[in-house]
This record gives sequence, C-alpha cells and structure tokens, in this order.
Amino acid sequence: MPSSTGAIRAGRAFVELFADDSKLVRGLRRASAKLKAFGESVRNMGLKLAALGSAVATPLLASTKVFSQMGDALAKMSAPMGFAAEQGMICSA
Repeated sequence: MPSSTGAIRAGRAFVELFADDSKLVRGLRRASAKLKAFGESVRNMGLKLAALGSAVATPLLASTKVFSQMGDALAKMSAPMGFAAEQGMICSA
C-alpha cells in the first residue's frame, strides 16, 4: 500500500507542475503581447518621426535650389558688367 500512496503523491506533484507550467505559459503569452504592443508603438513613433523629417527636409531642399538659381543668375549678370556678384550688393555713398 505505501507504493500506491507514493504513486498518488507523485501524480499529484506532476499535476501541480503541469498547472504551474500552464500559469507560466499564460504569463509568457501576456508578456509577449505586451512586448509586441510596445514594439508596434515604437515602430509607429519612428514612422511619424521619419515623416516629420521628410516634411522638414523638402522645403529646405527646395530653398537650396532657389538660392542656387539666384546665385547663378547673379553670376551671369555680373560677368558682362565686369564685377563680381558680391560687389553688386555693396552700395557706394
């Protein structure tokens, strides 16, 4: 009879371990879901920052093109007159 009691206790320990394991699995699944949600929020924030950077860079690139064209026009106008474009901006009194 003592051997059957030991077997029952061993079975009970197995059931307790299995139950504890399922709690562990549930906890790990919850942790995984939280990490996934965190990763998604970080990804979304990165996409928003990239869009903001693009929105800021586009006008800067456009203004660079405009200033480059203005500098080119000044250089072309000043060459036939015989003075540098920088000198054209100085007013003599």
